[in-house]
Amino acid sequence: MQVSDKLIKPLTEAKYLNADNVSRYRCIMRIFFEHYEKLKYWLYQEEVYEEMIQDPLFADYRPEQCQ
Repeated sequence: MQVSDKLIKPLTEAKYLNADNVSRYRCIMRIFFEHYEKLKYWLYQEEVYEEMIQDPLFADYRPEQCQ
């Protein structure tokens, strides 16, 4: 097998999986997925923030972190 640039190029689509904020990113992705299943395709930052702070794990989450 020959190794090409395509094989060693990092996957930007999955970069969030090993980021420092992976728990936060996964929670946000889950919120978007659940709304997608309900056929709601657009979410505002405030809506995501409101859902995140409902979970005790993210009680100290701030709107500035939601960027």
